[in-house]
Amino acid sequence: MDKLTTTLSNIILKAGQMPGYKVRPMETYKNLKLQKNNVPLSHPKQVYTLEMEELDKAADEVIKKHNYRFAATGAAVGAPGGPVAMFGGAVIDIEEYIRRMFLLTQELGHIYGVLPNPFSYNQHADNEEYFSSIQLELMKAMVLGLGGKGVTIGTLQTQEEKGEDNIDPQTMYQLAMKIADLVGKQKLKKHLAKVMGRSVPLLGGGINGTLNYYFIKQLGRNLKDEIRQEHVYVREYLNR
Repeated sequence: MDKLTTTLSNIILKAGQMPGYKVRPMETYKNLKLQKNNVPLSHPKQVYTLEMEELDKAADEVIKKHNYRFAATGAAVGAPGGPVAMFGGAVIDIEEYIRRMFLLTQELGHIYGVLPNPFSYNQHADNEEYFSSIQLELMKAMVLGLGGKGVTIGTLQTQEEKGEDNIDPQTMYQLAMKIADLVGKQKLKKHLAKVMGRSVPLLGGGINGTLNYYFIKQLGRNLKDEIRQEHVYVREYLNR
């Protein structure tokens, strides 16, 4: 478990440099057709001018998208059956789960105007600068989505309170380890059921796909609840 946690934490810490783990707000707004007066959104603050019903609908759409895509990955990995599917598939599952978790958290953060921070967002930043600016809050959101405690997203904190210009690498490492530990425990405690299913071709794909659907659905619900609540705090602040 220690080796797995370390491996997963390294993936999490390096995700900003890995293809397929990042998405910018404009991409999310465009893909979901989030608009104001028929003009596509261009800044997170504009999210707070939209009705909550529209945001909730967009969030459910994103969760559903990742549900089906991760379930399809699980079905493809589990379908062959036998030892390769039983043991090699677990690693593929967890790595893809982390990737889906990164994408889902970012997209829900975009929808609810929490990631990136609407008060400090620089839309002209390059990809590396942009991802660095959201990484701490992104990881905090992922901890909450996985059912972890002891962190807050803190959108309304001042820049001095957040310490955005001097993020402690140790804090990032501890968050990455916490995420890796939560992912490892949640995924591996279901793995025995997958192993039993994967030993039978075709049946294994169905079991694996169903469990993967469950994982992302639960993660999506938790993330939506936490990020939506943060959105409500900010909306109340902006409407004072």
